[in-house]
Amino acid sequence: MKLFAIRGHALLITVGLLASVAAVLGITLHVTASTTRMTARSRDYAAAKAAAEGAVEYAYGVWLRRIRTGPISTAAANAGLTPPPFPGITYAKEGPQLSIVALDEYGVSGTNAADLPPQINGRVPGYEGWSGRTLTYAAQARVQLDDKTVIGVRRLFQYTEVPLFQSMFFFQHDLEFYCPAPMIINGLIHSNGTLYLAPNTTDSLIIQGNATYSTGVSKFPPGARYWSSYRGDSWIPPEPTWTHGKAAQLNQVPPIQPMGGAPEQVFDPNNPNADGFHQIIDLPDPNHPDPEEISRRRMVNKAGLVVKISGTNITITTQHGAVVTDEAAIKAAFSKTIARDEQKIVTTTTNSRGIVTTSTQTIPAVGIYDQREQKRVDTVEVDIGKLKDGLAKVHDFNNVIYIYDSTPRTPENPNPKALRLINGAVLPDKGLTIASLNPVYIQGDYNTGGKGSAVPSNGKNSTAQSSPTVNGYTRKPSAVIADAVMFLSNSWNDANSHKTLSQRVASNTTYNTAILAGFQPSQIPGVNGATEGSYSGGANNFPRFLENWTDVYCTYYGSMVELFPSKTFTGKWETGNIFAPPNRRWSFDTNFLTTPPPGSVEAVVLTRGPWSTF
Repeated sequence: MKLFAIRGHALLITVGLLASVAAVLGITLHVTASTTRMTARSRDYAAAKAAAEGAVEYAYGVWLRRIRTGPISTAAANAGLTPPPFPGITYAKEGPQLSIVALDEYGVSGTNAADLPPQINGRVPGYEGWSGRTLTYAAQARVQLDDKTVIGVRRLFQYTEVPLFQSMFFFQHDLEFYCPAPMIINGLIHSNGTLYLAPNTTDSLIIQGNATYSTGVSKFPPGARYWSSYRGDSWIPPEPTWTHGKAAQLNQVPPIQPMGGAPEQVFDPNNPNADGFHQIIDLPDPNHPDPEEISRRRMVNKAGLVVKISGTNITITTQHGAVVTDEAAIKAAFSKTIARDEQKIVTTTTNSRGIVTTSTQTIPAVGIYDQREQKRVDTVEVDIGKLKDGLAKVHDFNNVIYIYDSTPRTPENPNPKALRLINGAVLPDKGLTIASLNPVYIQGDYNTGGKGSAVPSNGKNSTAQSSPTVNGYTRKPSAVIADAVMFLSNSWNDANSHKTLSQRVASNTTYNTAILAGFQPSQIPGVNGATEGSYSGGANNFPRFLENWTDVYCTYYGSMVELFPSKTFTGKWETGNIFAPPNRRWSFDTNFLTTPPPGSVEAVVLTRGPWSTF
């Protein structure tokens, strides 16, 4: 009996254990099934979310192509926008599956689809110190996970128009500083290429604002080794002085695009108008369509007045509602000089007694001899004082004038054509932008209110703080946009232009204007087809000089923008008999932050914000 009792007890324990195991197994199977279901749902959710993100990226690509020509309405952004298919993915059954919406400054949508998003003035995201006008869009996709669950994904896209004249230096290409005379840079610096910083000493290049670059930053410009004063491979340039610290001031950023999109997307090599960024100052080929993103940025299209000089004929065309009431008053501002070298005419005469005599008549040279170009230059003189009076009689003028000399170069007269701005101390009250496909010389004080010693910055005891204008005159918003820009001092004399440097002595001169112009980039043998090396002269020689400026001050308030190599003036930079550099007092004109020059050129920054779900 006792044995049976023991066996029965063991049986009960075994049965109990089996029951417990079965219960645990049941629970385990239930948990495993639940975990499997949750894992599968997580995979489905992740796949659906990834599909929604892919749809948003697709929408961004569509938006990117359409906005290249400028801001667009949400109706234009959404036209023909269909969600891309993904295997096993179903888009939301109700409401928009994929759409682009406009957002206001608070991130709220609701703008009429036919309208542009509200324009918000402020800082450019990711570009410290830069400001612009931003339009914000959001692309959103909605994917159906099951009958009850919809996954929404959204991402912000921002289109920001960035005025280029808010920087001291903006270079589309490499921006170089190699052993400049002491310079203090108080504005923004940007290069869409490589930024080269090679001062003589730490305090000879003082950078007070933010500096950005897109490709790289380096010390020694490769092109400088081909200049006669190249210091040798063993020389290591010191760091410039960063007033707020290099780490805080120097940053790498994506390019700032002057045409609104990547150049390879904008410039069609099969279109004769595809002339790189030089198109900004070019005339379009009337027999070929002009891409919208280029057309809206051409200075000839922005100008209220277009002045064409052909030979000695002057034609004025009005645009944008401008009405000229006295065309003769405008034409009076223009005169043309056909340059020529000094000529000697030998005359032989025989008198009644058969005696032969010879006389020589010297006809002096006329016009500018450009030592850098090694050529005589035909110039259209633009008397700004007379032009100001003539423009006062134009109604609804937008203060942008495009002037060009279309006279062809011939074997009889191979001289290049250029403009020369004279008598430019006083500009129209609303400012003035002069644009041309030709090179432009600026002779004498410009936008200063007076001339010579009357301008404090030109005085014998002037300092870096001396005013660049006469008392009572306010600098006007001004720009000169051209193939190249040359500074001629108050002492310039055409008669000495072909003589040695010692006979071309400059005097203190002040220029208050933005400059957008071309340059001659550094050449490295074997790179881009170059057969010999040369140095660009760097940003400190961006405006070109033709005089001996030794111990003479060149005062400048403005903004310097380089977008293209010059096509007309292609002489390489050098000193020698061409020029001796000035003492540079250069400052960014902070007035441009609130009142930029008329018709200012704007670039575009495209940015994407963070992802969010809804």
